[in-house]
Amino acid sequence: MGLPAEPVPVGQRADALFASGVEPDALREAQFNHEPTPLILADTFKRFALHNELSRFIEQMKSLDPGVYAQADPVLQLDLLKRRGMLPSTSPLRVIDAAGRTLWEDAAAGNRRTIVLSANHQARGELLEQVLYTLQGVDPELKEFPGTPEESLSARAAKLRQYLGDQVEVFKAAFLEERYQALTAADGSLEGYPKLPAR
Repeated sequence: MGLPAEPVPVGQRADALFASGVEPDALREAQFNHEPTPLILADTFKRFALHNELSRFIEQMKSLDPGVYAQADPVLQLDLLKRRGMLPSTSPLRVIDAAGRTLWEDAAAGNRRTIVLSANHQARGELLEQVLYTLQGVDPELKEFPGTPEESLSARAAKLRQYLGDQVEVFKAAFLEERYQALTAADGSLEGYPKLPAR
């Protein structure tokens, strides 16, 4: 069946169609008449895609393989640290890559600390380790973070990845809804459809 180009695996498309409530015959008729994909089906695909995105992030963060956790979304990692109150408000962070592009920036005012992630840091998944290294200048014991001062930064970064993965897993439904609302607000996809169910 022809479906919207959302990043949803083929194996999930029938589930998404069922969850949307759109009848297969109605979808085939819409396609035959060259009508747009029913909005409720496109919306369901968007939710499935977001669910997959969060599931992938959890798997990446809980992996022990640097090649896997290096792929975890750095913006989401830093946003989580900020929201859990683990980043100092008096020394906001700015993270840039080797080319000087800003990957993430804390909007708080203060004496900003900049983290430069080299290509090697990114390839080895050392974002959190570099964050901890930088924050030692504010709190040498890193009291807000998992682990003890006696442990290496690498060991504490590993515990921090597990912690962040657990947080997303526990609050997955809330994260999904929040990201869905942000996405639909950005693309205006719900404009004109005030009765579309939010599920």
